[in-house]
Amino acid sequence: PAYTLRGVPALLDNPALRDFYLRKHSGYKAVFGADGLASRADAAIVSVGTFEQRGVHAFKRALVAEWGATEAQLQSICWGDLGGVLVPRKTASLSGTKEMERISSLWTGLPLNHYHQLALRAAQPATKNVPAIPGVVVFAIGKNKAEILHEVVKLGLVNRIVIDLDLAKALANRAQIDL
Repeated sequence: PAYTLRGVPALLDNPALRDFYLRKHSGYKAVFGADGLASRADAAIVSVGTFEQRGVHAFKRALVAEWGATEAQLQSICWGDLGGVLVPRKTASLSGTKEMERISSLWTGLPLNHYHQLALRAAQPATKNVPAIPGVVVFAIGKNKAEILHEVVKLGLVNRIVIDLDLAKALANRAQIDL
């Protein structure tokens, strides 16, 4: 059967509304449910985002408006996003961590643990009965994405990256490697 997620917004501002909406959406459970298609995927092709990007201004404004905080405070609790999912900073305060969990609970797409599980499965060597899978593949352009890309790689959320030369140089600089 074909499933669609058309009409599923990325972020709903109320947990009860989110739960109600998603229970009513026929394709959501088939894709994101406990044994949904997302949990059995062999690949996720995504990008990473920062809060400085032009393309995420609406996303950032929605988060800042929902949280009632400044952009600097939001940046203090997360690095940016991987496939739309906010990537938390481990150094966030307890209140920042709780707020990060609250904001993340409003997200309707793949949760961060799905990316982590997929990356772990893809890191396993192929066997006669289990073929290699691509896992989490990140396409990213621009040196401004070096920090978030470095973090998601360190966190084991990514298996492959496809990047431009500017980003490669920025990552090499972070690692103190001459390119």
